[in-house]
Amino acid sequence: MGVGMKIRILLTAAAALLSNSAFAEDASTFAGYYGGATLHLGKTKDVAYDAWYDLGEGWIDRNFQMEKPAVGLFGGYNHEVSGFLVGIEASLRADTSSQDTAATESYKTNYVWPDIGDEVNELVTSGETGVAKIDIGPYRAGTTTKSWTDYRETASPMISARVGAAFGDVMIYGRGGLGASVLSVRRHTTSTDTNCLAGITEVEYSPLHASWGQPTCVATSLSESATATSKTSRVAPSVSAAIGAEYNYGKYFARAEAEVSHIYWGSDLFPNGDSGATKYQLGLGVGIRF
Repeated sequence: MGVGMKIRILLTAAAALLSNSAFAEDASTFAGYYGGATLHLGKTKDVAYDAWYDLGEGWIDRNFQMEKPAVGLFGGYNHEVSGFLVGIEASLRADTSSQDTAATESYKTNYVWPDIGDEVNELVTSGETGVAKIDIGPYRAGTTTKSWTDYRETASPMISARVGAAFGDVMIYGRGGLGASVLSVRRHTTSTDTNCLAGITEVEYSPLHASWGQPTCVATSLSESATATSKTSRVAPSVSAAIGAEYNYGKYFARAEAEVSHIYWGSDLFPNGDSGATKYQLGLGVGIRF
């Protein structure tokens, strides 16, 4: 066998090995370890926990409120058999937001009714029907206005199982996972009281009866504002389900998915019977395979 023939045989064998290696790499494009980053945006349906109960302020309804974007990291492992994949993925997302809320509460304390004045005595003496106004002086009644600014930080770790199918450079997958939502809220509260300095009431008199009217405030005072800061945190379990697709660019890939998740804050927090918040999100991500 000549030298030329030997070289030709070696080149043919090397080409066959390279071809088989490339085929094996293509056949396991989505297999192995991977990691990347995501950006999710969506809305919340039902009642979401706003730390109102821990801060003694009641509850708030946030039906379909737009969420702030959540950024996150993910990593996992895929095992591929004949184009079908099963895998496990760990992820962590975080977001921050602020919200302003205001509420006005009316209050009224007991006051001492004054003696019947001369105007009412004149009505009694004459036997006529009429209305007399009586000065009842100052009494503590008015409104309290509170405003809150909440600064919220949320971290959401999650462990998910994935199943999918590969079609060339595209993988379609479904994902289901268990995790938690860790919420920390700092609240700055400002309250202002408005009190009544002077009030009047009306007495309606007729020969058959006399009735006192409700007091009316004719002069008010504005008290000084008070500011306070409080902080609370809570951890709640969550579940999620998603469908998505990944597209490979060599060892890099891009991802798009739609996700539904529910956070179980607990029915004890909500007087209307709700137990948590349901989130609907769309996510985009990029990653690399190792």
